[in-house]
Parts: sequence; structure tokens; C-alpha cells
Amino acid sequence: MASTGLYPFAPVDPAAGAFSARQFPRSSRYPEDAATGIAGAALAWGAWDLGLTSQHRVIVRQGEAMGRPSQITVEREGEHCWLSGRAELIRETPL
Repeated sequence: MASTGLYPFAPVDPAAGAFSARQFPRSSRYPEDAATGIAGAALAWGAWDLGLTSQHRVIVRQGEAMGRPSQITVEREGEHCWLSGRAELIRETPL
């Protein structure tokens, strides 16, 4: 299966369920994504599955390196998870 991009992450405070991540989409017209919900959810589920955090809520901070910080919250409820966050359009720029 071909890769669609790279999503590196690092624990910021695993005891609190906080991680920092970056998204580099392979086939897009932009080099990096400031907020990626589906990748944040996958990161959270992986962190739970690998025992990287015991918190039922994971916070993923993304976009900080590119000056467009975002925070994605993923909460686990049994075999399901809920994704939330905040998005705010600061200015629109053409691609």
C-alpha cells in the first residue's frame, strides 16, 4: 500500500495525554497541514493501544512549527472515540 504522507509525533506530556504532531501530505498542493483530525484520532488510538498514555482524553497539538497552531481533542468512550477541536480562519490565501 502506498503512503499518503507522513505524520510524525512526539509525547509532550503523556501523563496528561498531550502529544505534538506534524502532517506532511504527499499528494497535496501544500507542504504541511495545520490540523488533521483523522490523523489525530489515529495517533490517539495508537497511543492508547501502545500504552503511551492512560488518559481517556488525548490532546494533539499540530501546526505550531508552521505558525498555525491547532489543538485536536480525542476522547475515548469504549470502542469509540469523539473528535473535537477549534478552527478559525485568519485569512484566506490562494493555492
